[in-house]
Amino acid sequence: MTLKQDDRRGSESEINDIRKRLGSRLSQISVKDRVEIAEKAGRILFENKLSTSQIRNFLQEVSRIRPEDADAPDAIHYLRVPLAYAVGRAGEGGRTEEAARAAHDLFASAIDAVKDSEDVKAFVEFVQAVVAYHRYHGGKNN
Repeated sequence: MTLKQDDRRGSESEINDIRKRLGSRLSQISVKDRVEIAEKAGRILFENKLSTSQIRNFLQEVSRIRPEDADAPDAIHYLRVPLAYAVGRAGEGGRTEEAARAAHDLFASAIDAVKDSEDVKAFVEFVQAVVAYHRYHGGKNN
């Protein structure tokens, strides 16, 4: 097994840990815990070489959604589509595909935890925190 495969396995393990911690309702996780999870997610995405432009494009989509809108939870769930597209666009194999898949897995878990407008607000804050920590860990256009 190569070092690259070991890194991927470690990343998958950490992603699975985050998925478990996100639970079934995002708004029921304390702000402190959400920030801690976002820090870990931002680091994982940086280590997987997700570019700043890729993560900021997703943030731009998220920022268009208003938590007070009645259809906001549905709009959040629809965000799975651009995440899936990013994985498909990245192609098979290679770092770009791994980065897109890591983003998909992390954000899809958070999307699953959105049930109402409080969860939408928590999701938007979570994505903003992930983007901030991605940058903190050195994320740039790569």
